[in-house]
Amino acid sequence: MTDYLQKDKIASLRAKANEQISSVKNSMKDDKRACAEEVCKLKLELTSKIKQMYANSLEEANKDKAELEEQIKAIEDKHLDGFDPKAANDAELKAKYKEVKEATKEKVASLNYVRKNLTLLKQRMLKVQIEENEALIKRNNAFIKLNKIAMKEDASKKEELEAINTELEKENKPLKEAVDKDDEQLTLLMNKLARKGHNFIKWCKTVPNGFKKLGIKIWEGLQKLFWGIVYWFRDLGLTFYHGDWKTKVSYFIMGFGSVMRGQWLRGILFFLFEVVFILYLALFGGQYLGRLYILGTEETVEVDGVITPGENSFNILLYGVLTLFFIAAFIYTWYINIKQNRIAEEIIKDEKKLASSKDDLRALVDKDFHKTLLALPTLGILIFTVLPIFFMILVAFTSYDAAHQPPDKLFGWVGFDNFATLFSWGNSEGASFSMTFGQILLWTLVWAFFATFTNYFLGMLVAMLINKKGIKLKKLWRTILVFSIAVPQFISILFVSKMFAYDGIINGIFGTHIHFLDQDAPAWLARVSVIGINIWIGVPYLMLIVTGILMNIPADLYESANIDGASAWQQYSKITLPYMLFVTGPYLLTSFTGNMNNFNVIYLLTGGAPNVQEYYGNAGKTDLLITWLFRLTTSDSDYKLAAVIGIMVFVVVAFLSLVVYNLIPSTKNEEEFQ
Repeated sequence: MTDYLQKDKIASLRAKANEQISSVKNSMKDDKRACAEEVCKLKLELTSKIKQMYANSLEEANKDKAELEEQIKAIEDKHLDGFDPKAANDAELKAKYKEVKEATKEKVASLNYVRKNLTLLKQRMLKVQIEENEALIKRNNAFIKLNKIAMKEDASKKEELEAINTELEKENKPLKEAVDKDDEQLTLLMNKLARKGHNFIKWCKTVPNGFKKLGIKIWEGLQKLFWGIVYWFRDLGLTFYHGDWKTKVSYFIMGFGSVMRGQWLRGILFFLFEVVFILYLALFGGQYLGRLYILGTEETVEVDGVITPGENSFNILLYGVLTLFFIAAFIYTWYINIKQNRIAEEIIKDEKKLASSKDDLRALVDKDFHKTLLALPTLGILIFTVLPIFFMILVAFTSYDAAHQPPDKLFGWVGFDNFATLFSWGNSEGASFSMTFGQILLWTLVWAFFATFTNYFLGMLVAMLINKKGIKLKKLWRTILVFSIAVPQFISILFVSKMFAYDGIINGIFGTHIHFLDQDAPAWLARVSVIGINIWIGVPYLMLIVTGILMNIPADLYESANIDGASAWQQYSKITLPYMLFVTGPYLLTSFTGNMNNFNVIYLLTGGAPNVQEYYGNAGKTDLLITWLFRLTTSDSDYKLAAVIGIMVFVVVAFLSLVVYNLIPSTKNEEEFQ
């Protein structure tokens, strides 16, 4: 058979071109601009030759296809000459069909081969076009990068090079659009399996770029932080050097400059904050901050019945962290104090009037009212959210467990030992903990997947059934489902757990003796049971959410689909489901992350049972990471490893959230969706 794809010839061309490109890169490595231009030229020459070869093959394949179709038709006409299908019985029709099929067998096989190659040729042509446009984009990007380097080296050329970069970016825009368009056409020519593979490979290619961009952003962020600190100190130095004596004194006595300039309210508040900070540090915080690096040295001892209390590692860590936060707040306030002095000096130099205390009070309920409203909530978030999280992270680097319980025993810093335990298979404790973490993490992900998507699709199904034309008493069905939401969830869960108990209603009605949720239950049955019960709890919520969305889908889409003869499944998969995913994508993401931390359902139904001895900390087969963490802290007092698990839960949830958020349709704009 004809080799339409000309694989050997094209492979030879590519090998030769790659040798030339390597030679150019080696010989012109000092002149990167010329190197990029020459490499692009070689790639364009290669793609041009390949496109011409494919074009010739397409012409030849279309010609062969037409000839084969004519030959097949001639054979069919010859064998059907004089045969009347209407007068023939079933046996004669089958025999004639078999005869024609046998006669055209070789020609049909050849035709199928040609058709397959035609599709492959069209795909290869599109791939070469994509390769051609990507070569141009890569060259332009190389020029843009080189121009940015040149701008840093010679500031006088900045304006000229920025204009050139703007033109290059404009040139890239239609090229990128062409690549996207060709890629879309390419996927349409593929079968479902090939299309999924192609999309997966595309996604895999974006992952390294994503990490590369993340690394670049982190590096740029670190650079900005470094230079920000440098400029901050420079700003403070210049302000002190050029400032008047009032500003200079304010460096040591906060609020002094404000008071001397008549801004009494600001000055008194700054001064009081400094006094409170000094008193706090001298009378309370300083002692904990000084021992934060070692977390205490003297344990509680008992001699002849007399207990001599020692140091408390927990208090040292807690109040030490609180003191660090207070120091950070003081540094920020001190900087604001200096900044206010500089601003006041500039206003006076411009012969303008400074804001009085009355103006400051008036601004708090007018121009700066948003600051007044957000002050207490921000303080609350810092104290009750940020501080505990920071404290929990630090606990993961200590030996805080049942054997080191303050105030009787001290705990200290252990570095990354706890994380080493998590990823260690060398010792029995590490192996047990690592294995347990892996098993529970896997079950947590499985649970979150089924708990999210079973509720989602079944809730959608219920909503669609109730909304279906011809269904009577729609309000009644919705009301019945809403009743299950009105009952507090923990009551419903406890009630259901009693129903599925060994001596519960379910076993009583059916006369069975099955352990569904207790310690003697098979692991697979306990897991299936909690997923099933979660469906009963979650479907009504989804039904209500989906009902509102379904009513917003334009009815003319379904009318057009009916006219075109689309089946119910086609209407669902092409209209309803894409619309639902676009609207509810963020909800699905938050629901998945919420189910990963769904403490109530697991703890109230099974308590993690059935427990197994092989699991670390007597964990159970239905335990999630969050319930295992709770068990480690309340039953085993293993706070250090619980803190490690908490950090890992955050890492897993954050990673999945970032990846999925960038994949869901909702991140696209509505015009693209439509």
